[in-house]
Amino acid sequence: MQNPAVPALDKEYEMLLDALGFEPVTPDTLAARSGSSGTPIASALRIVGRPGRLAPYPGGRCGRIDSH
Repeated sequence: MQNPAVPALDKEYEMLLDALGFEPVTPDTLAARSGSSGTPIASALRIVGRPGRLAPYPGGRCGRIDSH
């Protein structure tokens, strides 16, 4: 069950989160995993990061926050 404090995302952003995983990665790595280009990745990371789904890491990397 999804945390009610974290709003639902559309399918495209959920797929991006799935490609991200829980290990910190760079936007370039995420783009390669998801098959998207850098610009949509950067925009999408800002959107999915707003509700507290992502954590920033050194070196411009980010990773998913475990919601459990």
